[in-house]
Amino acid sequence: MEAILNRQYRPLYLLLGLIVLIAAVNVPILKTLWRHSFDDGTYSHAYLIPVICGYLFYDAAKQGKLELRERFSLLSLFVLLGSCALLILTVRAQISLGYWFSLLLVTASASMMVFNTRIALLFPTAYLIFLMPMWGALTGILQDMSVAAATFMLQFTNIPFYVEQQFISLPAGTFEVANGCSGLRYLLVSLAISSLYIYLYIRNWRSGAIFFGFAIFGALFTNWIRIVSLILIGQYTNMESELMTDHNNFGWYLYIPFMFALFYLGNKLADDNEKSADNSASDTSVNKVSAILTAFLVVSSSSTLLMSGRDTVDIATASDQYPSADIKFYSRLQQLPLSGFEQVGVEQIYQFFCDDLDCKPSYYDNEVLPTGWYVVQFRDHGKSVEYILQRGRKQAHLQLWYQRNDFRTSNVRKFKLMRIKSMLESSADDRLVWQFRYCDMQCEPLLANEN
Repeated sequence: MEAILNRQYRPLYLLLGLIVLIAAVNVPILKTLWRHSFDDGTYSHAYLIPVICGYLFYDAAKQGKLELRERFSLLSLFVLLGSCALLILTVRAQISLGYWFSLLLVTASASMMVFNTRIALLFPTAYLIFLMPMWGALTGILQDMSVAAATFMLQFTNIPFYVEQQFISLPAGTFEVANGCSGLRYLLVSLAISSLYIYLYIRNWRSGAIFFGFAIFGALFTNWIRIVSLILIGQYTNMESELMTDHNNFGWYLYIPFMFALFYLGNKLADDNEKSADNSASDTSVNKVSAILTAFLVVSSSSTLLMSGRDTVDIATASDQYPSADIKFYSRLQQLPLSGFEQVGVEQIYQFFCDDLDCKPSYYDNEVLPTGWYVVQFRDHGKSVEYILQRGRKQAHLQLWYQRNDFRTSNVRKFKLMRIKSMLESSADDRLVWQFRYCDMQCEPLLANEN
């Protein structure tokens, strides 16, 4: 215990205190990280990331590689200012990928303000990116790659098949290469393990590139083998195998042998010389100007402060009389008879001004189409969209749009861009307007030609 409390570890305590400060003033962002990382199966490794980073920081302090700055760094100040500005912008505009990445930049740049910039400081900080649920943006690309690879492999069998988008049809049935089949889980594990192994054991850039490339290809190839194997098993068992309904662990059984091969290659590529500990005494006095300015900028860009004026009030649920949208987070719901169609229609106005960053009309998991209805016709007028829906013998007309103040659009991306442009304005008027009415199989003639 005495060894841990000595002067050698004071920089570590200061670094952990800085990270705790950044976390404490950004609680709304931490809530989204918990919701989309720790509570999501795709990012189940998230629990390990803080532990790994903590150990890497401890190891760096033990080797004397966490060095406090003796002189003020103007470059680090500019980087921190830019990171804080980006965090404020993306929080105000509620851009998920933006504020997750900005929080990482603020953590790295704040550390650079107080400590000398070294790989022993930057790598553990950058390793926190595996906490961020931003990797889902790769899902579509990985799905397309998986479909193409499975199509190529199936050509070497005598099984007739037909491919349409993410669906592969065979005589025994149809397989969907869904989001969970994209291989994102295996790719994330390979990226996390390979980058950590390279940092710890490999010093040669060429060897590191070979190891990293093999890790990525192995993760993708393992997933492709998994998909083709499931397709073949389903075909030859006439879809009666238990793997057709429960195949979550099947891919990991294939991935484990690859891990042995990966570490075998890593052992061959690793440098023979071990890291030499640098236990030379370093200056443990912090540059007070850097520390005070860093704390001030971190607190000034606090997402907690930016969201503190927004309260959740008057949450209501939609009436069972009509179908409704499935909106995950909203502050208030106003439900009124639809003007001109009071007996057969309803207008629902969802308002968004609560203190949760996922409280926005453009939240990715919002379902604007009512459950059980399918689209017969669709028209986009720019300021609104119209659907003709059908369920059994019933037909209905749906019109919706996103709105802030006088700005209206049917396009989610345009709405996000508008939020960025008007980030200094209040978001109390953000709303999703949803108008639904039954029309007894006579909806098409009632479609509006303009707004």
